[in-house]
Amino acid sequence: MSAVGERPAPRLRSIVLTLALACLVVPVLAACTAVEARDDNRLTVEMTDLRQFDPASLRVPLGVTVVWKNESLVSHTATAEPRSLPTGAEPWDSGALYSGQTWAYHFEVPGTYVYVCRYHEDEGMVGTIVVGA
Repeated sequence: MSAVGERPAPRLRSIVLTLALACLVVPVLAACTAVEARDDNRLTVEMTDLRQFDPASLRVPLGVTVVWKNESLVSHTATAEPRSLPTGAEPWDSGALYSGQTWAYHFEVPGTYVYVCRYHEDEGMVGTIVVGA
């Protein structure tokens, strides 16, 4: 047992970190909206004046194309969070999208993708897409 002020044993620290990560990921996955792609296999995520992605969370089939559309008066980005990419997925970044502009990404690797607006991430402009196999 550790004395007060000592660092926890590595095994205990690993368990605590795993539980903390699970507490963060499980609510995000539970909140995902299952969406069926339209006939052209494309889904749209809107970027809003409230500095949000709408919807913020999606669950989509493999092979779908997601289109981000800036419905806002300010510019936004859709940028993959590199540390969250599934194995085999490449990082992506829309670059600046101005009002009315769109950008698309075709998901070919299953897994969970966390993405942000580089300009408004600190304001909570974060989205999640879970791509099924």
